[in-house]
Amino acid sequence: MKKSELTVLLTLLFTLMLSFSPRLAASSFKDSIVRLHILTNSDSDEDQLLKLSVRDAIIENTDFVTEGIAKSDIDEKVLKEIEETAASVIKEQGYDYTVKAVLTNEYFDTRDYGYFALPCGDYDAVRVEIGKAEGKNWWCVLFPPLCTPIAEADVKTAALKAGLSETDIGIITKGDAVYSVRFKTMEIVSELKHKLFDK
Repeated sequence: MKKSELTVLLTLLFTLMLSFSPRLAASSFKDSIVRLHILTNSDSDEDQLLKLSVRDAIIENTDFVTEGIAKSDIDEKVLKEIEETAASVIKEQGYDYTVKAVLTNEYFDTRDYGYFALPCGDYDAVRVEIGKAEGKNWWCVLFPPLCTPIAEADVKTAALKAGLSETDIGIITKGDAVYSVRFKTMEIVSELKHKLFDK
């Protein structure tokens, strides 16, 4: 299929999405989410275990997560705190890897986290790069704080506090058939957009 044909198809799908659900068109839950993307030094077993320790420390010990700081408050101070938390774990475990935390906007594939799922698309993310950052891994959602194992009701509570609407929550928590169609439509549109314009 030619690029021009794909563009027409994308436009038609987007129009269909708008006509199917005006509320979905106004949905901006991706703007309320910050994902956590940790790139390990390598994919060795040791580096993967270190990644898990860094992830846990960020979730358990950073003010951004524990004190419910708003997404708009992510700044150099917050990123520095995340870097220092990660660096402390790395040093404690006997490694001398460098670590850098940056706020980015990047494309993620569809991911199912159990009680909720996120359609593919572009999301803001705190990317933590450890050492050579050659291990291509990312983990969960930093804001709302959904990285730790929590109950389904807690997912909805945290999402509401983060500013997601009931419609948004219905989409990501795998609600009824209508929400499932909306989720799939968003996937198709995001995938086509990524193939057409992001590569």
